[in-house]
Amino acid sequence: MGLVLIDINEAALKATADVCTAAGSKVVAFVGDVTRTETFERALKETLDAFGKVDFLINYAGGALKVAPIEEMDDAINRRIIDLNLTSTITKLPDFHPQFKQQGYGKIINVSECV
Repeated sequence: MGLVLIDINEAALKATADVCTAAGSKVVAFVGDVTRTETFERALKETLDAFGKVDFLINYAGGALKVAPIEEMDDAINRRIIDLNLTSTITKLPDFHPQFKQQGYGKIINVSECV
């Protein structure tokens, strides 16, 4: 099995990649911010270069980024939370749609977690 892993946290990315590699997966891993378009563009390129196709795109990024009373939350942190948890899963996915159409298949899985 082949995986392309992306994480903004380099140490966590390496730990995950090491576990997957030890389990027998071919892993391509890079540090990236999923709220940025170039991260998804790179993910598609890395996937096609390494494996020639994309079977699944699994969005498993998200978080609160800051846990505080609402009066302590400013517009910048609220925008970042919305971009990470919602916008990134909607606006960046069209990069993969042409590839799925060309292949005749492909699945997108969005994972959300509430704490």
